Amino acid sequence: MKRIVLAAGLALLVGCGQDPQSGGGGIEIPNGLNLTVASADDKPVSGVAVRLMARESWAQRTIEGGAVVLDSGRTDSAGRISFRLPQGEGYWVEASTGGMGVRLQGDKPETRRAYLAPLSRLEGYLGAGPIAGVEVRLAGSTRRTVTDANGRFRFDSLPQSGYSMVARTGASRRLAQLGEVGIGLDPVDAQGLVNDTASVVLDNFADGDNIWLMRGLFGSGYWWLAANNPDLRAVFGTGGAWENLGTDGVDRWMRVVVDATAMPNQPWAGLGLEMGARDAVLPELSGATGFRFRVRGAGRWSLKLEEVRGDTTVTWASAFDVTDSWTTVRVDTSSLAPDATPMEVWSARPRKVRQIIFQTTESGNLDVAELAIEGANLGDWKR
Repeated sequence: MKRIVLAAGLALLVGCGQDPQSGGGGIEIPNGLNLTVASADDKPVSGVAVRLMARESWAQRTIEGGAVVLDSGRTDSAGRISFRLPQGEGYWVEASTGGMGVRLQGDKPETRRAYLAPLSRLEGYLGAGPIAGVEVRLAGSTRRTVTDANGRFRFDSLPQSGYSMVARTGASRRLAQLGEVGIGLDPVDAQGLVNDTASVVLDNFADGDNIWLMRGLFGSGYWWLAANNPDLRAVFGTGGAWENLGTDGVDRWMRVVVDATAMPNQPWAGLGLEMGARDAVLPELSGATGFRFRVRGAGRWSLKLEEVRGDTTVTWASAFDVTDSWTTVRVDTSSLAPDATPMEVWSARPRKVRQIIFQTTESGNLDVAELAIEGANLGDWKR
């Protein structure tokens, strides 16, 4: 059995899957999803059960007890089925028959062909926090289970795919991120997961993608380096964020080393996490209580948040010092000061956050091993 370790910690439109008069079955829908399901030898398969599921709105629907399946139906004699797509978000589609299945996602109307493969299995256990009775879900699907007395859970008959795992404890409406896992033909065992409903861990650099952000649900996110000298190598010694990953065999981190002598007057340099484009699914974080990060280094740094307000942005900032020992720093949202007037408090209005930035105006270095938002939950990522 393949073993992996994951670290801790995000408008209903009825389609036409079963209505031939409005485009279901094998009738092609303009600007819809027109899908053909085939076997591995490329032969269309009829009678396959297919479900269209919400993507970006999945977390909010789940928290509110709403339906995540937008439409469903079965393939026709030519292996075809068509769906109208939800407005303003992508989709997941899942098909299964017997011991075979397929799962895929998309962002736009299109004609696709999906190939059935043997179903697989995912199991694992929670290694910290509440153990028994925790509801574990696979985001972008209807699959859920509850951990046993030993904190173990299991999902059978899963289409081979990448999945984001989330959890909920008891009657809580909060969904916590557990991690991402890729399931192939060999069953997967996810070990030592942590259910933390008090925060959302955006990144701890434990996975190969280096950034969580519920890829496939909330859009892509990435780390970047920037300075007011266009020659990044002169400032940081490297040309980009991906060259700055470090590990000691236990922890993994992103590192920046800043040479302020390479920058002109009023220098600045920093490491930032891009949460998405202006029109992406950005989190609404007015209810966040703090930003937590595990860091070490030297110098004086600022945590800066870029809030999107229509066509403008407002930057919120709070300064902190670092030492050469690993320390968990927490910046309370009440300590954040905006660069706009009149002055506001963080919780006074919705806050759509696009960028989280670590910035300095002097020479120094910073290692970031974890970045989390306290008081947030996956429902904060919604349209």
